[in-house]
Amino acid sequence: MDSTFSHYEFAALITVGITFALGLFSIVSDWKKPIVRPFGIYLLLIAAWAFFLYLMISAKDEKTSLFFARFLHCPSSFLPATYLSFILHLISTSQNKTHFWLRRISYSIGFLFLLITFHPNFVDRVVPKMGFRFILEPGPLYMFFILWFVFISIVVLVFLLQGLMKSSGIKRNQIAHVILAHIIGYGGGSMIFLPNFNIPVPTFALYCIPVAHLFIFYAIVNHQLLNLKIVLRRAGLLVMIYGMLLLVALPMIYYLYNQAGQHPGLNLKLFFSFLIVLSGIFSIGPFLYAYFVKKSSFYQEHTLAGITHELKSPLATIESITELLEGNLRSGEGPEKSLEYIEIMHRNTDRLKAYVMDLLSLFQVKDKKVLLDMEESDLLEICHQALSEASELATRKKLEIRLSSNTEKMIVNCDRRKIIQVITNLLSNAIKFSPSQRSINIGLKNEKNKFRVTIKDQGQGIPLKDLPFVFDRFFQGRSAKSNQGTGIGLAIAKLWVEAHGGEIGVESE
Repeated sequence: MDSTFSHYEFAALITVGITFALGLFSIVSDWKKPIVRPFGIYLLLIAAWAFFLYLMISAKDEKTSLFFARFLHCPSSFLPATYLSFILHLISTSQNKTHFWLRRISYSIGFLFLLITFHPNFVDRVVPKMGFRFILEPGPLYMFFILWFVFISIVVLVFLLQGLMKSSGIKRNQIAHVILAHIIGYGGGSMIFLPNFNIPVPTFALYCIPVAHLFIFYAIVNHQLLNLKIVLRRAGLLVMIYGMLLLVALPMIYYLYNQAGQHPGLNLKLFFSFLIVLSGIFSIGPFLYAYFVKKSSFYQEHTLAGITHELKSPLATIESITELLEGNLRSGEGPEKSLEYIEIMHRNTDRLKAYVMDLLSLFQVKDKKVLLDMEESDLLEICHQALSEASELATRKKLEIRLSSNTEKMIVNCDRRKIIQVITNLLSNAIKFSPSQRSINIGLKNEKNKFRVTIKDQGQGIPLKDLPFVFDRFFQGRSAKSNQGTGIGLAIAKLWVEAHGGEIGVESE
C-alpha cells in the first residue's frame, strides 16, 4: 500500500512541476498569440489539478481528502475546453465559425461542471481503495464528466488526424508530435478513472501526463510556435515574482489546509478562501511583472529600433534637401536643380507615408479593425503585378525572378491591394537577402481548391533560433540588421494572409 501510494504521490508532484513550468514558459513567450493562450492556460490547469490531486491522496483524514477531491475538479472542469481550443488553433489559423462555436460550447459545458463540483451527486465521498489511503468515490453525475472527457479526446484525435492529412512541412511535423503526445497523455492519463470502476491503476499512468506535454512543448519550441531564447529571461522574472508571492501566501494556505480537516462544516468557506488567496497571487503577479519590465532595460526588447531608423532616415534626407533647396533659391540657380531636389523630397515623403500606413495596419489588429475590400481576382495576375513592382530592385542586384504555375488561372476572392502587398513584401525580402546574380522562384499551385504560393531564394538561410520570430513585428535577425530593414514587411504579410483566413510560414535549410 505504501509503495503504490508513494509512487502515485510522487508522480502527481512531478506533473505539477513540469506542467507549471511549461505553462509559465508558454505564457511569457507571447501571450498575444492565439495558440499560446489556451496552451499555457491548459498546462497551468493541469498543474492545479495535479496539485490538488496530491493534496487529496496525501491528506491525513477523510474530510480533508474529500474537500480536495471536490476542489481538484474546479481546474479539471475546463481542461477539455482549453485543450480543444489549443488543438483548433494548431490545425487552423482561419476564422472558422464551426470552431468558434465548438470552443464556446465546450467552455459552457466546463462551467456547468464547475457549478456541481461540490455537490455530493458529483463526488460522493473518499474511501481507502486500490492500495491508496484515499480515492474519490463518484456520484451519479460523475459519469457524465468521464464521458465528456473521453468524447473530447476522441474529437481532438479526429481533428489532429484530419490536420495531419491536409498539412505539410513544419505544420505536419508539429501535428505528428502532438498526435503522439495525445495518445500518450490521454491514453495513460485516462487510467486515473480506473479506480472508480474498481480496476487497479498502473503506477506509470500519471507519469504519462508530464511526458506527453513535454512532447507537445518540444513540437512547439522546435517547430516555430515558441522559442526559449527570449522566454528564459522573462520566465526567470516570473518565477521569482510568483515564488515570492507563494512564500507570502504559504502560511495562509497551510492554515486553510489544516482547517479543512478540523472543521468539516467550513468546506464551502474554505473553498472561497482558497480562491481568494490563489486569485490574489495570480492577479498581483502580472502587475509586478509589467512594472519590472517597464522599469528595467534588461527585460525590454528593442522593438523601437526599426521605427526610429526608418523614420529618421527620410526625415534627415528631407531636412538636408530643404536646406539645399533654400540655398539654391537664394543663389539664383536654375529651376532644374530645384525640381530634382523636390523629386527627392517627394520620394522620401512617399516612403514615410508608406511606412506610417504599414504601422497603422499592424496596430489595427490589436483593435480588431482589419477591413478587407473583397473582390474576385486572378492570383496569377496578382503575382505578375507584384513581380513587376519588384523588378527594379531585382535588376539592381542582377537577380532573375522565375514564375511557374500548375494552372492558367487562379480565381480567388480577396482584397487585391493587400495580397499584392503580401507578395511584394515577400519578394522584397527574398531580393534583399539574395546574393547577386542568383535566381528567385515563385511557384503557384492549386491543391484541391486551396492555392499555395511559394517564394524560394538562394540566400544564406535563417538560423533555426530566429525562425519563430521572422513574422513578429520589428523583429530583425543579425543578417537583417546589416540590411537596415524595417522589421515589419513580413509582419504585414502575415497580417493580411491571416485576415483572409490563410496561413503563412517559412522554412530554411
